[in-house]
Amino acid sequence: MLALLAATFTVLTSGAACATDTRPAAGAPTRSPLGPPGNAALYLSDGSVVSVVDGATGQVQRRMPAGAPSPDWKRLYSVAGSYANVQLRVVDTATGAIVHALPVPDWASEARLSANGSWLALVSKPDPRAPVTHFQVRDTELVGTPRDVQLPGAFVFDGLSGDGQRLFVLQLRPDGSYQVKLYDLAAQRLLPEAIVDKSDGSTVMSGASVHSFTTADGQEQLTLYERDARNQSFVHVLPVGTATEFAYCVDLPAPGSNWTLSPAPDGRHFYAVNMVSEAVVTLTADGLTPPQVSGGHVDAGTSRLGLVRDAEAKEAGQRTAATVSADGGTLFAGTGDRVVRIDPATLRAGAAGRLAGEEVTSLAAGRSGWLYATTAAGRLLRIDPGSMRVAWTSSPAFKGSSILRTAG
Repeated sequence: MLALLAATFTVLTSGAACATDTRPAAGAPTRSPLGPPGNAALYLSDGSVVSVVDGATGQVQRRMPAGAPSPDWKRLYSVAGSYANVQLRVVDTATGAIVHALPVPDWASEARLSANGSWLALVSKPDPRAPVTHFQVRDTELVGTPRDVQLPGAFVFDGLSGDGQRLFVLQLRPDGSYQVKLYDLAAQRLLPEAIVDKSDGSTVMSGASVHSFTTADGQEQLTLYERDARNQSFVHVLPVGTATEFAYCVDLPAPGSNWTLSPAPDGRHFYAVNMVSEAVVTLTADGLTPPQVSGGHVDAGTSRLGLVRDAEAKEAGQRTAATVSADGGTLFAGTGDRVVRIDPATLRAGAAGRLAGEEVTSLAAGRSGWLYATTAAGRLLRIDPGSMRVAWTSSPAFKGSSILRTAG
């Protein structure tokens, strides 16, 4: 794998050097005035329902079934029903109304989209003992003839190319590991060779998928995995924009859990953050080539962040939450009841805020400048990104929810 050594954070990616960073500095408080919080709509999900919430009052404006969003979030594609009455439903997110519904095979459990939103794949529930796995690929306008895929053995969805010609799947193995394989939809065949990690030639992977994002140009998909067979975390970079035989893996330093992956608005910079170890790894995508990688530990200066107090707390299940400001110049990260502002270019910490005993579960930055958080107690918080003080707290109405998106 592309190794990132914990002690020195030495980058081993084929002599690549990080490009000059022209993003705004984040060492000082937010320079632009904060917009009215009432202009923001927050999309929260508890895994089964997406709630659109007023960013000023916390009032739920509408609820929709959880599903795969189009890139512009105008549509949600959701699978609902059971047995002989399973439907693919297309929801208008502006109103919550179902604008299209059609029957789909009874094995379908959810829809997954290509990065450009032009194609969708219906997938079944993962089953490591499945003798046969089904997929169905079709255009998101639902006008073309769907293409059915039937594979012998146990597979799960991994990715779909923007031209609808390549379906990437994980072939599950009896020992819990898996291999990435490519199904050629035009040729209607699964390529026998597994996709290879270009840096070391390995084809077998393990670990639990945490987050997955696609670059703005749709060429690469970055997926964070935790706790592999070596108890290590890594980012798997899959070139979904081509019929590739290779992928790239970026190893992350210890610990093997508590990581999160957060994209910058430009769709090129991605931040793997672990506030248990106070480590940040930056991956910069460049077409179909290996990502540029840099990293280090958050520089707290003369103060202590105090995000995690002891070793037991580090393993107590506290997750890292992170997000990037709308201008790409500030990384916000936290765990437990602390959230800190970080300059992503220098990793120097700015102000840190406490959440009055609330444990942060997700963070999102709005275009208005405000920072939003959800907590384990189900509260929604609005935070001033300059002082990092909590400006408003909702009632505990959002238990188990995370912020998917901010609008306005």
